Amino acid sequence: MQLLIIKLTSPDATPVSASISNKTPESQFNETNWDTLRQQQRGHKVVLLIPDSDVSLAETHIPSKNKKQMLQALPFALEESLAEDVDKLHFSAYRETEESPVKAAIINHDRLGFWIDLLKSHDINTHYVLPALFALPTVEQGWSIHISDEDAQIRQSTFSGFACPIDVLDYLLPSELETHAPEALYVSGDSLRVTRSLQGQDVEIRAGNAPSLVQLEDLLPTLPLNLLNNYSRGESALTGINWSPWKPVAAISGLLLVTWLTIFIWQNQHAETKLNQLESEISKVYRDTVPNGTLNDPDTQLASMTSLLAQLQGSSTAASVSPLPTIAKVAPVLKQFSKMTVKELAFKRNTLQVRVEAPNLGMLDQFQKAAEKSQLSVNISSSKTTANNVASTLIIKEAI
Repeated sequence: MQLLIIKLTSPDATPVSASISNKTPESQFNETNWDTLRQQQRGHKVVLLIPDSDVSLAETHIPSKNKKQMLQALPFALEESLAEDVDKLHFSAYRETEESPVKAAIINHDRLGFWIDLLKSHDINTHYVLPALFALPTVEQGWSIHISDEDAQIRQSTFSGFACPIDVLDYLLPSELETHAPEALYVSGDSLRVTRSLQGQDVEIRAGNAPSLVQLEDLLPTLPLNLLNNYSRGESALTGINWSPWKPVAAISGLLLVTWLTIFIWQNQHAETKLNQLESEISKVYRDTVPNGTLNDPDTQLASMTSLLAQLQGSSTAASVSPLPTIAKVAPVLKQFSKMTVKELAFKRNTLQVRVEAPNLGMLDQFQKAAEKSQLSVNISSSKTTANNVASTLIIKEAI
């Protein structure tokens, strides 16, 4: 594994970095810049070390062997020792075995998001976030302590330790030694400060490695306590919902949707079939009524007649009146008089004008009476009589 370790003491501080791997198990931290880090992250897992003051380390025993239940119980097990509301905190936990104590790292939820966004703003993708003291050496039967001008870092074991301002070290360190004293303290930095704090304590103080050196064996075991474990900002909160009870509802909803679509398609096809049948009937009536007509398409005939009507009346609303209902009524009547021939059909001023030829006037009179039975009003507009037939123009409209 190749690790690019980035350590930040504050958001505005110049980053320091080191690169370690199985082939290069130790490296020195060096100041760098974000452009260089962007290039170095290729092929590496990025480990971000953040200030220890942002992270709390804890240990507790949770009887549950189920990992999910362990994570749910962890905030309540540590609640009394936490300074913030558990709802504002993010917990990362690690347990080597089911019987081992739970190691926990706790950080404010928004603060963790801040560090992640900081690296994202520099186009760096973070894989691990850990407290800075995890870069200190781990010593068997001993503690590693680094003293700087302002702070002190104490690493007690792989997953435990603390950091504090230098001013309170004289109070915290002796108290910790009384609880579980190690065989020796490995101190780097101002070792005299530690010596003065521990006057009268039976503990050996030895020289420790400088914190500028990081070793793979010290950092690698802490990766399972990565603060990014189980971290979520809420964008994917739906993934945490148990959808199992909703699966039958989703299946039924899908079935209903398919059924509704099937019915809709069937109704649409049924309506289209009805429309085609109606158009066929209208066409048949027109062709039977006007066998010599030049317009065989009823829609074209309707458009022609309504257009002519609009021209005659000078009204755009006239186009909305259709002659087809009147034609549909008069056609069966005309069929009763096979010897009467339709020569021309026109629709003017909302009336149907039909020019016909009949053998005699008596047939016209009979046609007029038959039309009245079909609720049609027939008036003879003009008539011309010859020796063989009578040519007449009939004004036909629906009776009021």
